[in-house]
Amino acid sequence: MDLKAGKVFWKDTFEARKYPMLDEDLSCDVCIIGSGSSGAHCAYFLAETGLNVVLIDKRDISEGSTVANTGLLQYSNDKTLTSLIHSFGEEAGTRHVQLCLDAIRTLETEVVPSLKENPDFKIRKSLYYASNPKDVSKLKEEYSNLKSSNFPVEYYTKKEITENFRFQKKERWLQIMMLKSTPINMHIY
Repeated sequence: MDLKAGKVFWKDTFEARKYPMLDEDLSCDVCIIGSGSSGAHCAYFLAETGLNVVLIDKRDISEGSTVANTGLLQYSNDKTLTSLIHSFGEEAGTRHVQLCLDAIRTLETEVVPSLKENPDFKIRKSLYYASNPKDVSKLKEEYSNLKSSNFPVEYYTKKEITENFRFQKKERWLQIMMLKSTPINMHIY
């Protein structure tokens, strides 16, 4: 299955490790199929518990959809906290976002320092804005929900945008922490 189309950035900018083809039977506690971001993170954390973990993939490491990703991990995902609250309730929605934030902090404070090589892990801020005036109220609601749940978030007015950034937008901005890392670097260990 082709999980990507067009030219992908990571294959041209980073040389991933190559591993030999599996040509013998192995015994393990856990076998994870798929060496992308999810598989690699699962393998790392399961191995940390003392389990004998094998990670396999029919492609080279991170050659599936992971090679086509942006390299960004955000605690605020495709679905906003507001949307999660509407779908699953305040407690479950907030818990989901908190677990995502905790996962990023675990990567920053535990996983990255334990790696032998530098994965180019950096904490960055992410800006969300309302491109349409009718969306400003949604942005304000999302900010309010994040702030009331003590997530690291700031709200910028047009004046503050002009004072803090080199670009200008007519509408408001919402700033949320995110992380940037070369995706292949984060899962070759």
